[in-house]
Amino acid sequence: MGKDYDERIARRRAEMAAGDKRQRLLLLGAVVVFAIIGLVLFAGSRMAKGPMDVNKASASQLEKLPGSDRKRRRRSSPDDLTARRTTY
Repeated sequence: MGKDYDERIARRRAEMAAGDKRQRLLLLGAVVVFAIIGLVLFAGSRMAKGPMDVNKASASQLEKLPGSDRKRRRRSSPDDLTARRTTY
């Protein structure tokens, strides 16, 4: 249990730490690759659909649009539109 033993233990700990670092970097790389693949597939599916023709869209398609809610607001005058910032 002399100096050689302590040196071997220190070397082994350093090797294990280096291996842990490599494993963490490998895991991080795999997560990044899967995230990029997911984003590409998601963007591709969204772009494949193309723009929606609101004149031919069904009610369910129109409900999926952002900012569409079931409540209908009454507009009494064109000034209401600019006051609520719905037109610019």
